[in-house]
Formats: sequence, structure tokens, C-alpha cells
Amino acid sequence: MGDQLRIVLGRDRALVGDKVTGTVFVDESIEACQRLEVALEYGGKKLGHAPASRATLHSGPLSKGLSFPFELEVPVDAPFTFAGHAHNVEWRAKASAEVPWAIDPKAEAELLVEPRPVATDAEIEAATRVPARPVTVAGPVLTYILSAILVIALVAAAPLLPVILILIARKHLIRTRVTDFTLEAPDRHFALGEWVPVTLRFRVKRAIDVERVTLTLKGTEQWSTGSGKSRTTHYHHFHEETLALLEKRIVAPAPGMGGRAGAGPYRSSGRSGTKGPVFVARTAVRLPPGGRPTVGGSVYYRLFARAALRGWPDPTAEKHVKTVGARLTAERVRPESPPIEESSGELAILGPGDDPPPGVDVRTAGAGVGGWIGLVVLGLTAAVGSGLVWLDSRMDAYLLVAIVGLLAMVGGVVGFFVRIYR
Repeated sequence: MGDQLRIVLGRDRALVGDKVTGTVFVDESIEACQRLEVALEYGGKKLGHAPASRATLHSGPLSKGLSFPFELEVPVDAPFTFAGHAHNVEWRAKASAEVPWAIDPKAEAELLVEPRPVATDAEIEAATRVPARPVTVAGPVLTYILSAILVIALVAAAPLLPVILILIARKHLIRTRVTDFTLEAPDRHFALGEWVPVTLRFRVKRAIDVERVTLTLKGTEQWSTGSGKSRTTHYHHFHEETLALLEKRIVAPAPGMGGRAGAGPYRSSGRSGTKGPVFVARTAVRLPPGGRPTVGGSVYYRLFARAALRGWPDPTAEKHVKTVGARLTAERVRPESPPIEESSGELAILGPGDDPPPGVDVRTAGAGVGGWIGLVVLGLTAAVGSGLVWLDSRMDAYLLVAIVGLLAMVGGVVGFFVRIYR
């Protein structure tokens, strides 16, 4: 049945965004055909094949000798042909006749899709203008099913409750010093080789001892092996670049916008009142000119920001960068922007040996938090363990240890909160 159809392309090479022309020939009659379709598909190892564009050429039976010309476009946000570490993308034009209760006759022709070269601003704008896709709204039945699955997942995750509580406590710890840690980049598609403007923002509620603030751009291939419980996700980073935005500095809020006079803390929970001054760092990262195109969740570029704080958990933020199948051929100057900016004018950024401005508290108070948490855990362990032994043996010594453990736990909790809020 593979000889019933034949597909011939006008040319076997195309650029991303080009229109591909060709003709589908019927070499043998297909009386039971309901519909004849043609599509441009891409796919490869661990990706499967997905249609990028398609069209219906004919409805009904097909007679020998018929031919159907077609024209299909390679979408601007589709990946070009490439061979990577774990993934590769190949293109083909595929014609198929839908036949009920039988194997559908098919015909294929290979196609090489290359990245579109761009140089001027007008070419970049045209190549990165991706049409908006319709948003699918879930119906009520699907919503109920997803809600039930979520409830079942939460019940199944009950044994992980301690881990969840630790993550919540970690997030709260960060918020006592830093809030609204966000990474911003233009919400559009980029050509490979373009500079991506990036802005890192966060609010400083109390003094922080910054070891390093970094911004990393990673190009990653992701794939899975195995199935079920033995399923493993693998990552291969084909591009990685890290920029240091700030190193070995103490960043402290200056007094005058709220909190205790002379100390500069900002106690707002974020719902009302002053949240604290804003730290802003602006820079730009360049997508690799010879990089790979993005392919859904299998090949992608990610921006990752991390602030390493001495004595505190490290706040992080990330953002994915969307690309099109275009490649910048002309050199572009890196966008100029001030690396560090105090948008509120109420921040003190001090280097090693710098004297703080009058009235600015630069005590970071982070070193002892781990000790207080350890005291809570030790006290809870002693209280529960000794209490269980006392209930079984009724020995007063174990009751005393349990009481001391409870007191240690309470002291640890009090010390912990005093430490992080002082």
C-alpha cells in the first residue's frame, strides 16, 4: 500500500518560516479513501514526530493518475534540523489517505530545514513575531477530574509532610530578609545569537551578607529512560554561562521608610505598609549563535538567578527563554545598562572594610539560626523518646528528661524567632 501514493517536493531544503511546495500523486486508485491529507512533520530520537503544519487536499475516493499540489509553511517557532547529544530533529513531508478499517496508505519525502539568517532589526522583528496560539479552556468535567487527582496526590504525599514543612519554614526564613526575588526578561521569542536583556529585583527587609549573586544561562537537553518507579530523568547542558552580579557585599536598608528608627528593618508582611527598598541589577546574556533550537520541554534555555547569603537560605528565581529558528549573523553590541541600581535610594551596599552610614544596622544575624533549629530537634527527640519510655516503665528519671526536652524545644523555638527577627 506504500506505492499507492507518491509525494514530490519542489525542493528538499527550506529555511524556518519558508513555504514548502510539492505535489502528491495517486499511483493506484483508492476507492475507500475518505480524506487525503499532507503535513510537514518534525521529530527524532526520544521526541516522536509532531505535525508543524497540515492541510486537507481531497475528500472522497481517489482515482489513479490524480495529482494534488500543496503549499505548507514551516512555522517560525519550529526547530530546524539538528543533531544533539540525546535529541535530533529531522523533517519530512508526509501524505496519508484515510481508509476505514485498513492501514492508511502513506508517502514521505525528506526535508532539510535550516535556521533563517537575520542581521537587521527589521529581519529580527519579522523572524521573532510568533502568532498567538488559541488558549484551551478546560471544561467542568475535566476540572473535577483534575481536582480529584490533586486531592489523591495530596493524600498520597502525607508521608512527605515533614519535608513540606521544612520547605515552608525555609521560604519563611528567606522572607524575613529578602522578598519578591524575581527575574525579568522580555516576554517574546529570540533569535539565536541575540542579547537577552535581564533584570533581577528583590526587596531587602534587613541587612544581608551577600557572598555572591549570580545569573546563569543554560541550554539543556532533557530526556527520560525507564518507566514507572524506575523512570529516570537525564539532563545534558550543551551551553552554560554564569555572570557574577554582586560579590562580597553587605546590603542593608537605610532608615527612614519604616521599622525601628536607627535599625532599618522592614516588618511588612507584604499586604500593607512598606515592604523595603528594592535592589535592582540589570545585565544582558547572549544566546549562543551556534546553539540548538528549543523543542518543547526537551531542548530549552533557562535563566537561573541565585543569591548566596551567608547564614541564610539562598533565594532563587528562574525564567525560560523562548527561541525561534533564526540565527543572528551580524555582531551586536551588548546593551548598555547600569549593573547595579538602587531604585528607591534607600539601600546601603558596603564592601569589605567599608564603614556603614550613620543609623544603618549591618548586623546580618544569620550564623546562629542552625544552632537554634538543632536545639528544637534535639529537645523534641528527647521529649518524645523519654516520654514514651516513662509511659511504659513509669520511671521518674525519664519523666524529668522528657520535661527538660520540652523546655529545650520551647527555648529553641523562642530563640529561633528572636534570632531571625532581631
